[in-house]
Amino acid sequence: MSDLDSSNDPAFATYTLLRYLRANQFSLEKTINHITTTVGWRREMNVRYILTQTPESLLGVDDLKSILGIYPHWHRRYDVHGRPVLFKKYVVHRVPNVCHDCTALNCTA
Repeated sequence: MSDLDSSNDPAFATYTLLRYLRANQFSLEKTINHITTTVGWRREMNVRYILTQTPESLLGVDDLKSILGIYPHWHRRYDVHGRPVLFKKYVVHRVPNVCHDCTALNCTA
């Protein structure tokens, strides 16, 4: 389970396994395939590295305030299992404005 989370808490591994089992109607074969696919995707996308980066470095901006004006969201608290709860305010985005503020994106509009 270490590729699915960075927690050493055995209860977290148990809850994660239960979530996968429920998602696959408690079919062991489907659950194993689902977890294998997820772990492969996380390794391919280098999720461990991404989790160590700051939002500014991932988005290629010097200041997150410029992004918050375009994409308002905030982290409030943690759920009962210690996972962060992220709130988002959905709005219509103007792609050129987003690309102007995010130098990491190569957009043409």
